[in-house]
Amino acid sequence: MVSAPRPHLPLDRPISDDELSALLGWVLLYPSFNPTQDWLSLGEFVVNATFNDEREEAPFRKANDPAQLQKRVNERCWEWVRLGLIVPDGDANRFTLTERGRSVLSGAVDESLLLAPGGLHARLGSIPAVLPASLLFFAEEAQRSYHAGLYQASAVMIGVASEAVLVDLAAGLEARRQLFNLPRLGKGVGARQMMDWISEGLRQRRDQIRASLTSVGGTTRWLDDLPQLLGEANAIRLLRNDAGHPNEVRVNREEAGMLLLLFPRFAEAAIVTTGALSLLPPNS
Repeated sequence: MVSAPRPHLPLDRPISDDELSALLGWVLLYPSFNPTQDWLSLGEFVVNATFNDEREEAPFRKANDPAQLQKRVNERCWEWVRLGLIVPDGDANRFTLTERGRSVLSGAVDESLLLAPGGLHARLGSIPAVLPASLLFFAEEAQRSYHAGLYQASAVMIGVASEAVLVDLAAGLEARRQLFNLPRLGKGVGARQMMDWISEGLRQRRDQIRASLTSVGGTTRWLDDLPQLLGEANAIRLLRNDAGHPNEVRVNREEAGMLLLLFPRFAEAAIVTTGALSLLPPNS
């Protein structure tokens, strides 16, 4: 296997969680840079896997206490064991990649963001809008639950975050329903009825909404994608409902991970569109 360039290592500050994850993944993918060749040996990682130029070693060690860095590597490896990316190989200090781990670390950028603490926060933070603190809280709680192996709880939390985004989008459209000649949404409707109302409104009034947003300089980037993304949001809603009630449904790692991957794109589409709608005058 041809090696990709080693991820950048900062020499003037402690290595971040994301940088450590990138480095760890690189060592696992390209074992010729791992002194044990076939597995990652924790005891040798910091000493041998991080440097290809001895001039880097002294400043790196000055910025990163070796014992503390080794502890962080240990924690990340066992976190990745819980995610099914690596498995112990013979003893508690050696690990090899699983097939899924190799696939994820080989370039599935969206999935890789779930590996690092704060990865979902970073993805949501890239949305060009101000996000409610409550939305970030529920999304982060979903990822923390996922990393802890609490997949049922993760599904419920990302479902709450999804519903918060949906409510804001519906409110933005409802506040301008007269402009688009939309029927009244009504109070106290459920998430399913809310989704149907938004989808139907977009289907019937998309051209009118596009023209109105364009006239005030609002983005129309997500108007064509929103109906499909609402379908994905409905999948999140359905699993959240099943996971949050006393029944026989049990959410597994793959299902919980898929919800986390579906959420950011839907969230961006809905949040950006809601912001654009705010540029239009509300109902009189």
